[in-house]
Amino acid sequence: MRKQWILLCALSFLIMCGAGCGKKETVDEYFAQADSLRVKGKLTEAVKKLSEIAEKFPTDTLNAIKSLTVMADIYGADLRDFTKAIEIHKKIIDLYPDYPVTAKSFIIIAVTYENEIKDIEKARQAYEQFLEKYPTHELVPGVKGALDLLGVSDEDLEKMILEKNKSIPLK
Repeated sequence: MRKQWILLCALSFLIMCGAGCGKKETVDEYFAQADSLRVKGKLTEAVKKLSEIAEKFPTDTLNAIKSLTVMADIYGADLRDFTKAIEIHKKIIDLYPDYPVTAKSFIIIAVTYENEIKDIEKARQAYEQFLEKYPTHELVPGVKGALDLLGVSDEDLEKMILEKNKSIPLK
């Protein structure tokens, strides 16, 4: 009888393992779960799921960067915690300085300081750091333009545009 009981337990264990025990989730499944949680408004759970990606897939650098980027987006766009969003973008810059997507983190930091936190000096520093690190990047002209307009009020910007339009001859 004892033998049958052990055999039954072992068989049950094997059946349970075959039905999912030891099944490893893929990185795509983690992203899908995080996205689903985000859509449902479960933002802290989505961030937690995204943070597990770097933990579970330590050699997958691009997906680690992607998970950090999405986390920063959740903090900035959804939770309106701009300080945390900037912190995550700084982490991307520190951990992955040579990856092309890192350049965008500088710009996101600058725009967040400028438009959300209203700290013009920190925005200027972030734009200047971008220009220093990426002097030939395709976004350099836009960043230089943003620096030229940094701190210009909407009213002054409107006046500048109207003045510029007056100088354009009509055909």
